[in-house]
Amino acid sequence: MEICIALTSHRVEFIPLLRDEALASDVIILEEPPNESLFRLLRGEITLESYVRSLDTSFPLYTYFLADLLKNLHSMGKRILQVEPYLEVVQKIQQSIESGSFDELIRDERIEKIRQTEKKAFGAFIDYQEAFMSGDFERLIEATINFSRADAERFVVRDSMRLDAIADTLRDAGNEPDVRVLIEAGSIHTQIPESLDRMLDMDYVRKINLKKKAAEMLGVEAIKNPGTLLTEIFIRNENISGEELRTLAARSLLYISKVTPEEMMPDSNNRFPHFLEEVRVSEEVYSMDYEQCREEFERIWKRRNMWKSS
Repeated sequence: MEICIALTSHRVEFIPLLRDEALASDVIILEEPPNESLFRLLRGEITLESYVRSLDTSFPLYTYFLADLLKNLHSMGKRILQVEPYLEVVQKIQQSIESGSFDELIRDERIEKIRQTEKKAFGAFIDYQEAFMSGDFERLIEATINFSRADAERFVVRDSMRLDAIADTLRDAGNEPDVRVLIEAGSIHTQIPESLDRMLDMDYVRKINLKKKAAEMLGVEAIKNPGTLLTEIFIRNENISGEELRTLAARSLLYISKVTPEEMMPDSNNRFPHFLEEVRVSEEVYSMDYEQCREEFERIWKRRNMWKSS
């Protein structure tokens, strides 16, 4: 069995690169919980527009074009699977609250562990949002570090569960030695290919990082943005001084204040608008120390407040 893990990002510009890998595969394992709406789309029962509207997605353009790709792949006989057990459990928890079966559901120790992990991450996110609204830079630095730590804990649990589920899925396909499998994974989930390679020592496992591939095509360096780097430090339990941690958090705050939050579409003049912006802004903030980040963040904060009040 040949297995390829594609580390990607929810940006339209990476779909052509993902498509190239998918065309060479027999099975595509998506990084999402089971969703009957997708299979209704694949069967031609609903339109692409209806499918996107049925989802609570922060990336509607990406979702639309990915779904269009999946529909075409399905028509070619490719097998589409959704494997993301952590998010599947989160959905079940949300549904149990609505149905009144919450107390019964969390008797399951695994589900209760996920609930506690989500509760901690969500609490840290609320603290971060409140700190961001206050404009207090020092408070925001601490909230950024705390949220990154809680988010990393969530990624560790999530990746562990997905690894086990993927391994089970691949074992079920073990009687098909020539099958080629493509596994979608977000670019921060670097533990997935490393761990899967160890777990499946009898199969050929390779990794492709679509951001690095884009960088090679563009002739630029693929550097991780400071927010990703901060979270990965906690995922890997790396030793880093308090001063370095605070500086990285400051760069992360400045980075997210400068990048475009809305989805951008690639065109003939710029095939990778988000990626090139990510590289440019990352290089800019990495050149700044803590105080420079603070000063620039406060300038941006004041400018936005003036714009809101005008």
